[in-house]
Amino acid sequence: MFIEANKDHASEIAELVRQISPYEVQINTPLRPCAVRPLPPKSIAKIKHKFTNFENVVTVYEAPKRKVMPLNLVETLRRRPKL
Repeated sequence: MFIEANKDHASEIAELVRQISPYEVQINTPLRPCAVRPLPPKSIAKIKHKFTNFENVVTVYEAPKRKVMPLNLVETLRRRPKL
């Protein structure tokens, strides 16, 4: 997961990923509320460029967003009132 603190290490991470040779590379940044801010799409696109030697590279901003419905809306809103 990329955040401001590690975004400059994308080349090093890409080299480690080359050694592993995975089927798919997912480039993520936190989108849910948390202690760190997500990287903007432009920064993620620059990071993705470091992974151009891989066949399947997807980013959190490119992934399709599926519509989901909670099983119990009242209970979900109790736990996550800011939804």
